[in-house]
Amino acid sequence: MSADTFTLITPTPDLLRSRLSAIFHPKPHIPDADWVVFEHGTVVITTADPITTRDSLISFAKTQLQGYEHGPIAGTPLGDFNCLPQNSTFPDDSVWMIQFDKDNVFALVELGGGVGYDEERWGARSLRVGLEGRERRTLDAQGLNVVGTSRDDVAAR
Repeated sequence: MSADTFTLITPTPDLLRSRLSAIFHPKPHIPDADWVVFEHGTVVITTADPITTRDSLISFAKTQLQGYEHGPIAGTPLGDFNCLPQNSTFPDDSVWMIQFDKDNVFALVELGGGVGYDEERWGARSLRVGLEGRERRTLDAQGLNVVGTSRDDVAAR
């Protein structure tokens, strides 16, 4: 069996917004969700009212990242993650949604180099991808640099 080699794609604001639009629009089984995406690919979603403005949405998202800025703490929920390949939404790409201890916080991680979803290599990839997602979440909690929101997406249409 050959070594599993792949590269991690550095997220750009346009790529992140494109991926999130595909994940959330239109999906009848997902209620209208507002989202905020940060520089390294961490996403905070909410369906809660009364978030009425872009600024209040961003404020909510930044609050949700509090506690992650010090990185994962082994043996606690801050160290946990769950990797979900998004192969049904992106059959030709390797896009992963990394869930954390808060249901509304996740990271998007994408593999490059022509690597698609591969059931046989899922375990090895999910560990590396999950650790990468966790690191990106820490970087985003430290920097809090917003690169897009669902409100921007709606305004652009």
